[in-house]
Amino acid sequence: MKLKTKTPKLRRARLGTSLVTAALAAISLSAASAQDNSWTGGTSTDWNTPGNWSLGNVPSGQNAIVDNASGNIATISADIAATPNDIVVRGGGRLDHLAGTAGTGGGSWMFVGQNGTAGTYNLADTATAAAGLTGFAQGTGSLNATGNLNVGAAGDNRTGTVRVNTAGTLAVSGEFFIGDSLNSTGTFSLENGSMTVNNKIYVGNNRGTGTLTMSGGTLTKTGGDQTFVGRDSGTGTLTQSGGTITLNHDFYVGQGGGGNGTLNLSGNSVLNTGRDFVIGRESGTGTLNMTGGTITKTGDEKMIVGHNNGTGTVVQSGGTINVNQNQLYIGNENAGAQGTYTLSGTGALNVADELVVGRESGTGILNVNGGTITTSGNGNMYIGRRNGTGTLNQTDGVISVIYEFGVGTRDDNKIGTGTYNLSGGTLSAGRNIFIGKELGSSGTMVMTGGAMSTSDKLQIGHNQATGVLTQSGGTVNVQNEVFIGNENNASSVGTYTLSGTGVLNVGNEVIVGRDNGTGTFNLDGGTVNATKISGGNGSATVNFNGGVLKAKRDEANLIENLDTANVENGGIKIDSNGFAVATSQALTGTGGLEKLGAGSLTLNAASTYTGPTLVSAGTLTLALNSSITSAVTVADGAALGGAGAIAGDLSFNSGAKFAFSLTQTLLANGATVSFADFGIDDLVGLSSATTVGLYNLIGGTAIINTNGLSNLGAANAADLGDGKSAYFTEGSLQVNVVPEPSTYALLVLAGLGLAGHVIRRRR
Repeated sequence: MKLKTKTPKLRRARLGTSLVTAALAAISLSAASAQDNSWTGGTSTDWNTPGNWSLGNVPSGQNAIVDNASGNIATISADIAATPNDIVVRGGGRLDHLAGTAGTGGGSWMFVGQNGTAGTYNLADTATAAAGLTGFAQGTGSLNATGNLNVGAAGDNRTGTVRVNTAGTLAVSGEFFIGDSLNSTGTFSLENGSMTVNNKIYVGNNRGTGTLTMSGGTLTKTGGDQTFVGRDSGTGTLTQSGGTITLNHDFYVGQGGGGNGTLNLSGNSVLNTGRDFVIGRESGTGTLNMTGGTITKTGDEKMIVGHNNGTGTVVQSGGTINVNQNQLYIGNENAGAQGTYTLSGTGALNVADELVVGRESGTGILNVNGGTITTSGNGNMYIGRRNGTGTLNQTDGVISVIYEFGVGTRDDNKIGTGTYNLSGGTLSAGRNIFIGKELGSSGTMVMTGGAMSTSDKLQIGHNQATGVLTQSGGTVNVQNEVFIGNENNASSVGTYTLSGTGVLNVGNEVIVGRDNGTGTFNLDGGTVNATKISGGNGSATVNFNGGVLKAKRDEANLIENLDTANVENGGIKIDSNGFAVATSQALTGTGGLEKLGAGSLTLNAASTYTGPTLVSAGTLTLALNSSITSAVTVADGAALGGAGAIAGDLSFNSGAKFAFSLTQTLLANGATVSFADFGIDDLVGLSSATTVGLYNLIGGTAIINTNGLSNLGAANAADLGDGKSAYFTEGSLQVNVVPEPSTYALLVLAGLGLAGHVIRRRR
């Protein structure tokens, strides 16, 4: 039976099943085609022996049919004596090609498996068994298929097997099919050899099943067409543990409705692909499993995982993927597009342009459990963009973004929704980090560990977007400012909640409600290291509930211009960190204030918070006209002073200090002032009292509890130098500076005197 004419080339680009079948039938039934010359093996195993062929001659311009399953195996061990038309191995037949050059003539095809039967072609030294992929030693043969090479393909119910281990070449001038058509199965193994294909490559196509396994050698596709692994209801698998594959055009793994493709890379394998590289495309399902090797994407198109209603999955625990030109999209185009990329171990992903997770209505998930991601060139990274929904889950690994990083961003009037969950590993951006960027977009970040850094700003809820950052652990490092609710109007809404062990390090200030935005900063725990927290000209709310604000420099307004500075039950904790800081912000709420760290904190406003005030370290100063309404405790080694008013009880613990000033009298009204074991060393700044006279330290209507106050009176005066001394006036808490020096005893106790008030000694 004639299989096909010499001249036509059947292009298999997206023909329906009926059209393909009809075309093949027409070719097979052509009466003008060459004769079939079948292998009989009647004389020997030698291809070049005429007596081994049904027509009594070595096939020349005829179809060479190897279809016997017993007897002498057809074997090529030298250059074939004549060139056949098609070469067909079917009916359980086997062709061994140990050495020499063979091929089809004039654009004709080679079939391995045909007419619902199986065929096997071995381009290897089948005389010698070996432990490699093919099971045979390396031969020296070469094959030139001037048309298509079909392995279990070009018809239903076909099974083909090809094993290649050669020092020679295998050239396919047309298309290369492995497993094509209903219930057909093709298996191709490449251990050594140089293979070239000039047209399309199909591994598992049109309801067929194809497997290409490669441990060495080279496979190079020239020409201008695509490579498919699993296409149009076909199932394809390409497994590469060594060797080099170079594809000069689009490469699709899992293409078309029902297409299911799998690409496995390991070892030292090298895969180079130009133009589009897509895992899961146009309703197909594609999977890339990578434990080693290198994939390099070049050309003017993109790498996409889950494209245009396709489902794509990448699991990379080793090896390197280089997207050397253009973008990487995970979940792209149309609502049915689903892309998932999981990176772990030693895997490395390098993208020379943008990396977008969830784009153009697609849904993308990027899991980073180890490895490294690096963008270069124009490489921004976005999670949720252009109507897409993206999620980044990072438990470990390193993400380095050369430019901007955004979670939930907008482009060309298309909004994105993004989520970033960070529990370990690091992310760094060379420019701004956005959580919610531009009109209508929404970004959410939940951080329980790890580190995130930007060389510019962190912006939460930018330009009419909504951004939420919740941090209970890990560290955020911002070189410049943090904006919470930024730009244009009240629809720019940002919320930052810091708690637990979370740390926010800011090079400059945190601005809440900037440029008409709406911002809320919840300090439920953790530590903020910043120059200041300030409100912009929008709506600014800070809820202090246990977090620590730690100063980075001397600052006259550490907290300022907030619409609401609410002190919740966890309280506000300010660490002056060795600097002199102050705030004009009025503090309200039910919580208290704790002054931490060396240095000083000056309160310049009338605050109404009702919780306790604790001076744990350094100095708390109440400026003139400032006030607090809660009880105050000064701890061992800490100091209190100033000219403001205290409406609550005031207690100085053992070792507590009073900050003395010639011009300031602290007011304590309607409260009890208690001292515990004060001594001369507990009066800070006494050396400034060199002018003769009486100085009130505490004024108002407070009851003074002097239990623990001792060594009052001139007999225990302290020498101030310059012929002067000072002591506490008996019966009142005033410092009395006199010309005559006295003993340098208990001046500190005098420094806590109440002007004009009778001391009530409590026993």
